[in-house]
Amino acid sequence: TSLNKKLLIGFLLIVLLLLGTAVLGLSLLQRGSAQAHRIADLTDRVVRAGRMEYAITASMHFRAMHLLTGDAANDQKLVKARQDFATVLGSLEATAEGQERAVIQKIHEANLKFAMSAQQVDGHAHGRDLPGAMEIHLKGEHPFSHELEALARELIRISSGRRDESLRAVERDTRAGTALL
Repeated sequence: TSLNKKLLIGFLLIVLLLLGTAVLGLSLLQRGSAQAHRIADLTDRVVRAGRMEYAITASMHFRAMHLLTGDAANDQKLVKARQDFATVLGSLEATAEGQERAVIQKIHEANLKFAMSAQQVDGHAHGRDLPGAMEIHLKGEHPFSHELEALARELIRISSGRRDESLRAVERDTRAGTALL
């Protein structure tokens, strides 16, 4: 009977070891899945901030083309680019964390100056004063666009840094999980 007890104890220890390994494996899988979602979300933030920067750059291209050619289609494209900018900014703001909040506040401040200058350009352009509109565009609106582009790049930098740190955490967890299993 002592042999039976030893066999039973050995069997139970093996079962507990297998159960512990399964629980640890499941825990590591769940953590890995959460980390993968975080990395995907941060990558999406990088892409959206890039889209925001593109929308600013494109809007300035469309503005210049409208003022140079008088083609109203470029004005419509400008409006669409500004709407895209606002949509992306809203989506980034809704989920902003840490340093991003301060940058988004700066974007709002710069965007207010940009919008006020854009209204002046629009007023001159719609009044058929294209030289006056171009002057305001070059002295006000366009420099403000560079400020917005720089802030969008700052959001890209912040999100890229957070994503890269998350990737390093995954690598550390992978090494630790492999060692434990």
